[in-house]
Amino acid sequence: MENQNNDYLDGSVILYEKKIQSKSASLKGGKISAFMGSMELYLKDADMAGDSMVLQLSAVMASIEIHIPRHWKVNNRCRTILGYTAQKPLSSEQNIPRTKTLVIEGPVVMASVELIQ
Repeated sequence: MENQNNDYLDGSVILYEKKIQSKSASLKGGKISAFMGSMELYLKDADMAGDSMVLQLSAVMASIEIHIPRHWKVNNRCRTILGYTAQKPLSSEQNIPRTKTLVIEGPVVMASVELIQ
């Protein structure tokens, strides 16, 4: 697993699998792309610098899985063609106040993006 503790996330994968973990307390955004591979992004121990941040995604015939903290909500602006984006909250944690907003945007073509809390 690759550790990234910068303020900006950056990762790409082509025809393989990659796992990235961040514990940064001041995330400001980033770019993640996957082409015919899979990307797992672990942000459970990270936090945003402000109240929101934008994560640019590009997934083509691939999967991106993003593990986010329980106090984040998601604003999904992805453009999906023959694929899907889904958020999977833990059923016992649905009443936790969401104080930060993760905005995800970008193309998801014949691919999947899953956000897990």
